[in-house]
Amino acid sequence: NWVYRHFPLEFHNPGAQKEAEASECAAELGENKAFWEYADRIYKNTRSNGEGFPISKLVPLAVDIGLDEKPFTKCLESGRHAARVQADFDNGAQSGVSGTPGNILLNNKTGKARFAPGAHPVATLRAEIDRLLKR
Repeated sequence: NWVYRHFPLEFHNPGAQKEAEASECAAELGENKAFWEYADRIYKNTRSNGEGFPISKLVPLAVDIGLDEKPFTKCLESGRHAARVQADFDNGAQSGVSGTPGNILLNNKTGKARFAPGAHPVATLRAEIDRLLKR
């Protein structure tokens, strides 16, 4: 299984929190496909050096991927996904995640887990998964 969790780091806020909430609004209005298109575009267009992705562009991005502006704006302004984002963050922190990306590889049959913090090439993660699957 592969599971995505929000982990908006404090030094990226308030932007990271609102971006996570916005991606959940995209999912609410356009389902899984819209979530991934929205999240991928945020990552693609985020600048470094504290520039991030401007909160003012969250609604226009939703419109760009085909979502209706008014319901998206209402969702984002309501804050109804804030608790979900916070729960993801809390769960990650309790699991030992302290930065992004944080990868927890779990063998669903044995319960054995490996923590792989940081960015890794796919081949490295595959090798770790193969080790977990060996009995």
